[in-house]
Amino acid sequence: MIGLSKSCNGGGALANYVLNENKGYELDRNLLCGSTPKEIVEEMKVIQDLNQRATNKTFSLVLSPDIKDSQKLTNKELKEIAQDYLTRLGIDPVKQQYVAFVHTEKQHKHIHIIASRVQPNGKLISDHHIGKRGQWIAHEIAKERGLVSAKEKMFENIKNIDQKKGDFKNLKTEIFRKHQSIVRANPNTLSNYIKAMDKNGLEIKPTINKQGQIQGFRVIDKGTKTDHKMSDINSSMSGSNLIKNGLKNDLGIPLDKTLQAVEDRQIHKLKTKTSELNTSLLKPLKTASKGLKPSLKNFNFSERKEIKTKEDYLHAIKEYKFIEEVVKPVSIINMDFIEARRQAGILKDYESKKELEKIEDSEKSEKEIKSNQNNLEI
Repeated sequence: MIGLSKSCNGGGALANYVLNENKGYELDRNLLCGSTPKEIVEEMKVIQDLNQRATNKTFSLVLSPDIKDSQKLTNKELKEIAQDYLTRLGIDPVKQQYVAFVHTEKQHKHIHIIASRVQPNGKLISDHHIGKRGQWIAHEIAKERGLVSAKEKMFENIKNIDQKKGDFKNLKTEIFRKHQSIVRANPNTLSNYIKAMDKNGLEIKPTINKQGQIQGFRVIDKGTKTDHKMSDINSSMSGSNLIKNGLKNDLGIPLDKTLQAVEDRQIHKLKTKTSELNTSLLKPLKTASKGLKPSLKNFNFSERKEIKTKEDYLHAIKEYKFIEEVVKPVSIINMDFIEARRQAGILKDYESKKELEKIEDSEKSEKEIKSNQNNLEI
């Protein structure tokens, strides 16, 4: 139950709102005979005029039980609660003018009370910390009557919020861990990234603006069915940072101005790096090829001459050394496939040459044996 209390100057506006028959019904009154809001205000004014110094001569009070409690409480119980509340605030329900009205227009019943702050002797009832006192009194009445207390509910809500915060923190950590793992695998495009996240139980949805452009992304955890902005999980998961990680937009939906500018900068950086890389590759090749024969400087990587003679073999060995000492170190960056294919071909030729040498040695040995035999016969 919630208790709201304040002192005010009262008047017709307050009375018309509280004593509105379309909102509910009258619960209780004391020392008042008027049948309309205007008449009740005028009756209170007679006593309130006994004090000419005060400005706020009226108490406006609200008692709002929990929705479940309000459905069970009878009018008798509501009246007892209202009078108990007045008494504990220092407002005598027997000697002081007041009217209590139950509002039923909302989901739960709640009590509005208009009470005169001026006593019959002209003295004022203290309104010192009336708001805080009203909250605490409502809490005490609720506990005594076995009703739901606003303070207890507040503590329960705080506990639930803390629990949810803890759960969300754990969820954020898990989502970010999966994101990092997928980004490290270099998915290259947004569609590949989205597919990989989907396999990990996370649905990624682009946020589309009124112009039909992508302005960001949201992630839905399939287990908990919770929906979050990607940037709320971690700033590195924002749309701009996804593009900075090298993910190209292949979703068939244009990017907004901000994301498009990021993608354009990434493309420019890539072109610049490629140009610098090509320059850095040519320099060591030119330096290392000095002193080599012209035919060896310009050998064709895609064609390989079949080894038939020792001259072919020596030429192949020079090419092999050139690849090992010059091409291989720099080709690791962007010519691995060329080097691997070339290496495989040369190694194959090298093995073929070994077989050729064995045959030649064997033929030479046979000739020497025959020559020795002829010498012996002579």
